[in-house]
Amino acid sequence: MEFNPDRWRGTGRANTGGAESNYASLTFLHGPRSCIGKDFAKAEFACLVAALVGAFEMELEDKDWELKIGGAVTARPKGGLRVVLTPVGEGEKA
Repeated sequence: MEFNPDRWRGTGRANTGGAESNYASLTFLHGPRSCIGKDFAKAEFACLVAALVGAFEMELEDKDWELKIGGAVTARPKGGLRVVLTPVGEGEKA
């Protein structure tokens, strides 16, 4: 599995990661009665992900693991996602 940032971009994708519609992710609901804090939560989550990606090297624990999506209201990997996190720069000589 390889990270592909292009899946979040492109005409007609509306930054949904390739989801078919805005209703594919119901974490915050959709429409006029959607969560008023969703934009703040998404921005906060983006900052968290940026901090983690900048601080750690990440790799799958099992290189041959195949992603299978599960979940109900929100999508998540079936059986979890086991990764090895190594602090950036660990083991390097200054």
